[in-house]
Amino acid sequence: MGTKLRAFSEVSKILKRAQNNSRAVVSLCYAQSLNGTMAGAISGHESMVMTHHLRRCHDAILIGINTLIKDDSQLTTRLVDGKNPVPIILDSNLKIPLESKLSHRNETIIFKDQFCEKNKEKEEILRERGLRIIPCPKNEMGLDLNFVARTIKSMGLNNVMVEGGSKVLNSFVKTELFDNYFLTVASNYGESDIRIQDMDLNLPNPNMFQLGEDIFLSWSKQYAETPHFVETLMPTKHGNLMMRKYRTGEICMYSEFNKNDYVPVRIHSSCITSEVFGSLRCDCTWQLEESLKRINQTGGIVVYLNQEGRGIGLSDKLRAYNLQATQKLDTVEANMALGHEVDYRDFEGCLNILKSDFQITKLNLLTNNPEKLGWARKHFDLINETLLPPQDLLNMHREMAQYLETKHEKLAHLRNDKNGWIQNTIYD
Repeated sequence: MGTKLRAFSEVSKILKRAQNNSRAVVSLCYAQSLNGTMAGAISGHESMVMTHHLRRCHDAILIGINTLIKDDSQLTTRLVDGKNPVPIILDSNLKIPLESKLSHRNETIIFKDQFCEKNKEKEEILRERGLRIIPCPKNEMGLDLNFVARTIKSMGLNNVMVEGGSKVLNSFVKTELFDNYFLTVASNYGESDIRIQDMDLNLPNPNMFQLGEDIFLSWSKQYAETPHFVETLMPTKHGNLMMRKYRTGEICMYSEFNKNDYVPVRIHSSCITSEVFGSLRCDCTWQLEESLKRINQTGGIVVYLNQEGRGIGLSDKLRAYNLQATQKLDTVEANMALGHEVDYRDFEGCLNILKSDFQITKLNLLTNNPEKLGWARKHFDLINETLLPPQDLLNMHREMAQYLETKHEKLAHLRNDKNGWIQNTIYD
């Protein structure tokens, strides 16, 4: 499934499950530039389609009066097929222009200050057009948002999308009155006084998706209420192993082990070219296969991370391969020629998995990578078993041998030995 479809699926799943008996489910949804501005044409087309998908997934959509005055918003689902959400406007003093688009939509709901006596004539005109004007109590934050959310629920609108502006969004955050959070961060910088400021958010383990050049972030309170992984017994050619998939993306294959011993652990970064399509440019498939074979025999864990091409992603990995073929660069030179650092990978996501979930303190790390060893040495009582393909395999595949030699010379990876497995070092 493509990134766009996975993002759509995640959003639909969140909203389908979200329920609240006393008030409408509240989703905060907005786009910002890299420096936090919210005005102007910020998002790319794919992100705009996602915004309209979010709209059709909600019963209602809420904005503040300043957003309406500035943008003359339509709040429709014009980029996707689906029903338009009911527009809701927070407008304490009934400043809505009578020529605005939403002032002519008879399903529009306006919450105003219950003590506001201004614009009585305008209010009569709006009511004649079929709009609902609801007096609302106020508190130190402005209109009482809990009252708004409860009233929306009582009108049969089970969920509401809050789309702006920044003051309205911040009010929902400060009152902790939101269940879901969807943010698009565009790849550009914007110049505007309209920006998100002092947003005190705590969103542990959000999901992130690439939509065109933009990043789409989704988070839900459901994430904290559901298990952070699923697992099952998986028959493999190496034997029966447990397979665990974390909500944050990591995958673990493991077999029963004694946590008081040095537990064999392989931290393995994805390599679709080798593991799926059989590329012989690297030894990644061999390392993964050997690690799975080993943990089936002795117990242990393989932690599988989505960090393709030492973190540069598949597209640039293929570009680097092309540079190696056409310009005779090695793997390090090719990555750097594309403007990348030597290695972007991060292993911190493994720490809670190994220490908290599996309660491991003593590690037998299966690797020939000194960066992984340095990281593991900081956190565990460590020994290391060097994981390298045997010489007869390298003799068959010259590019693989050349790749490993480059990593030895430039990245200090441990050199190959004809036996493959070598008990290398004990760290005190």
